[in-house]
Amino acid sequence: MVFMDTPRFDDFEAFVQARDEVESASKIAGEGCYHVVIACEDETTPETFTQALLAFGRYKEPREMRRVKD
Repeated sequence: MVFMDTPRFDDFEAFVQARDEVESASKIAGEGCYHVVIACEDETTPETFTQALLAFGRYKEPREMRRVKD
């Protein structure tokens, strides 16, 4: 998550805390500001969630392709 113009960290953190599909959210160092994990019950969940993220800035959407170890 990369914020535009004036960072709205408090607003963003309140947003992720209020969303049921968010399993975890962490403030991170390096590229981006946050790492957010969501649980998707159907194929519309990611699209709906990422559209709502646009109010806070840009995002990248990495996806797990294959788990190599549990």
